[in-house]
Amino acid sequence: MRLVLIAATAALSLLVAPSVAGAAAATPADTFRVFEVVGHVNRCNGETVALQGIAHYTIKPNADGTSTWHYHLQGEGIGSEGNLYVFNVVRQSVFAVGGGTETKVDAHEVLVSKGSAPDQAAVFHFDSATGEFQFDVICTG
Repeated sequence: MRLVLIAATAALSLLVAPSVAGAAAATPADTFRVFEVVGHVNRCNGETVALQGIAHYTIKPNADGTSTWHYHLQGEGIGSEGNLYVFNVVRQSVFAVGGGTETKVDAHEVLVSKGSAPDQAAVFHFDSATGEFQFDVICTG
């Protein structure tokens, strides 16, 4: 019985090994974090907001020569009218071969007031291949 179990384990390892090797051979992504200071306008009340936070980037080359950039920023700041804010942005962009032109963008951002100012959520989508363009702002509070 023990010999059968060893043989079954060996056979299973041969089946699993190619998938493990395939995963290891995938193109790696470049990831890094940076401290960013950004200016933003709350489109719901016109207040200019100075924000700072940590941005996380992941850049992955695609098989067709383009590259996909994933960006996530979490920050906080103060507005020109004295309102305190927290900010969250998630953005994914595809850059053309050579990296100079964004050909597709999907972004979602949320600007939340800790005080009486209205909160803002924004959605942005652009795709040069289809001509799609969307920019929506939702105000609450």
